[in-house]
Amino acid sequence: MANDTDMNHREIFQLHIGSTGVEIGNRCWELYCLEHNLAVDGSIVNETEQSIPPICFFSEKNDDNQKIYRPRALFIDSYSSTMDEIKSSKYRNLYTDDQFHLLTNSCEPILNKIRKQIENYDHFEGFLISHATYGRCSSFTSELLQTLTSDDYSTKTIVTNSVFGSSIDIANHTCFVHQSTPYKMALATTLLFRGENIVPKEVGQKLIMDMKQWWRFSDLTPTGFKCGINYCRPYIFNDESDLALTDKQVCALINETATSKYLCEMGLNQLDQSSKAQDESTELIEAQNYLQGLREDYQKLEQEIINDNGLNLTTPFV
Repeated sequence: MANDTDMNHREIFQLHIGSTGVEIGNRCWELYCLEHNLAVDGSIVNETEQSIPPICFFSEKNDDNQKIYRPRALFIDSYSSTMDEIKSSKYRNLYTDDQFHLLTNSCEPILNKIRKQIENYDHFEGFLISHATYGRCSSFTSELLQTLTSDDYSTKTIVTNSVFGSSIDIANHTCFVHQSTPYKMALATTLLFRGENIVPKEVGQKLIMDMKQWWRFSDLTPTGFKCGINYCRPYIFNDESDLALTDKQVCALINETATSKYLCEMGLNQLDQSSKAQDESTELIEAQNYLQGLREDYQKLEQEIINDNGLNLTTPFV
C-alpha cells in the first residue's frame, strides 16, 4: 500500500484539446496556482505556506537557485487563436512553447511529446483530458483516446472532462442532449464538500437527509450518497469571479437513468455515422456493441422502475 509521500508525488498529465479544452485548461491552471500558492510565473509566493510541493500537477525546475513549477500539460488545437490568448495573458511565463501544439493530420508528433514528458515521471498515475464532443477536434480526440488506451498506457487511469454543445447555438443544436423522459431516477450520487469548517457529522446527518427529499433513488441500486471532504478553503478569481467568497462549497455528481440513456443513444448515432464513412474496424464494432449493451441495461432498469412504481405518462416526476 502506497504511503502518504507516494500519494503526494503521483504525477498526472493533462491534455487540453480544441478551443473548448484550451479555455478550460487556461482557467484550471490559474486556479491551480491559487490553490498551490504559486505566482503567475510558477514561483512560490510564500515558502512558509508551501507545506506540500505541488508535484502532482506541476513539474519542478530550478532557475537561478529558485524553484519554478511548470504545468504537466499540453494544449492542442487546430487554430492558434485560443492558444495565443494564453501566451499574451498574465500567465504567459507559466508555460513553455513546447506545451502548445498545432494539430496536423497525424497525432504521432503529439504522442512523441507525451512520451517524452512521461518518461521523466517517477510515479505516473494517468491522464486528465478536457475536450468538447463537437467541433473540429472531436475526431482527433477519439483517435488519441484509442491510442492512449492501447498497450502503452492500458494500465493507467484516463479521466475525461467532456463538454457538450449548448442548445442555444444553432450549430450545436443537433449535438445537444435532449432529456424529455418523466421517469428519470438517480442511481448514485457523489457529494464533494470543501471548506475549513466542514463537520462530518453535519454532512452525514442533516444535509444528506434534506437532499433525499429532492432526488428519487432507485431501490434496484441502493448505493445512496457517497461523500468526499476536502478541508482546504475554496478559492475564487477575486478580480473576475461573480461568485461570493464562502468558507464552504459542495458539488454534486449524479448518475441518473435519463441522462445516461440519451448519452448512449447519441454515442451510437456518432458510431453509426463513422461506420458509414469508413470500413468498420474491430475497435469500432466493440465500442458499438458496448454502447448498445449499456443502453439496453438502462432501458431495462428504467422499465422496471416504471412497473414497480405504477407510473404512467401523466405521472409528474421531479
